[in-house]
Amino acid sequence: MPSISEWRKWILQQIISKEIHSVMLEGSLRQEAGRHYDTKFDLALTSLMDEGIIMSLESKREKKYVVNFDKLDEAQKIVGQTNFLP
Repeated sequence: MPSISEWRKWILQQIISKEIHSVMLEGSLRQEAGRHYDTKFDLALTSLMDEGIIMSLESKREKKYVVNFDKLDEAQKIVGQTNFLP
C-alpha cells in the first residue's frame, strides 16, 4: 500500500493532469485509486487540504478538488516537477 507522501503526490498528479486549473470530482478521485484505496488516502487528502495546497469546492452535492494557485510552488515540490505550465 502507498504511504501518505506517495498518496499526496498521486492525488496532486490526478488533480493537475497537465493543467493547473483542473478540477477533480471526489468520486472520480476515489474511483481512480481503485483497489489501492486505504485510510492513508484520506489522511493524505486531508493533509493537503489542511495545508491549503488543495481546495474543496462543492456544488449540487458534488465535492470537487482543485490546486490552490497560491500554493503552486508547494504542490510542485511534492510532485517533483519544476513547472506545470506549458
